[in-house]
Amino acid sequence: MRAYRFTLRPLTAFGSSLAGDTLFGQLCWTLRHACGEARLTELLQGYAEGAPFAVLSDAFPCGFLPLPCLPSSFWTHDDADRKTLKTKRWIAVEHMKKAPDQWMGNALNDEAAYGRTLDPSGGPYSPCTRAQPHNTINRLTGATGEGA
Repeated sequence: MRAYRFTLRPLTAFGSSLAGDTLFGQLCWTLRHACGEARLTELLQGYAEGAPFAVLSDAFPCGFLPLPCLPSSFWTHDDADRKTLKTKRWIAVEHMKKAPDQWMGNALNDEAAYGRTLDPSGGPYSPCTRAQPHNTINRLTGATGEGA
């Protein structure tokens, strides 16, 4: 199986993190619009036969992979706070070449990993700090109205 990596550059914030099933749904809609429903049905038939045409993962910060979940006895680390170690979820692709017991020492938390990813304006990207607009709905009229 070939592995492909795509870089997404969102222009607005998302309501939640990009999960693999969400990305797969968007891929299916794109294929349906571009190739037609019959072609999408043909491609999806492979899943029933154990031969999927694509398997998508959750989105990661650019240049990082999720740190594998292993018991702490597998890691070489200093006597750092256990809660701090639990927040380290990402490892840079280049550090994956090191011995697995060294991975925790090179792992980063969300803020550090996303801080190395640039948003479209050129600044650091953080999925947790974007403003999200909301509408207020009047429950009596079922519509948005003036004021809060």
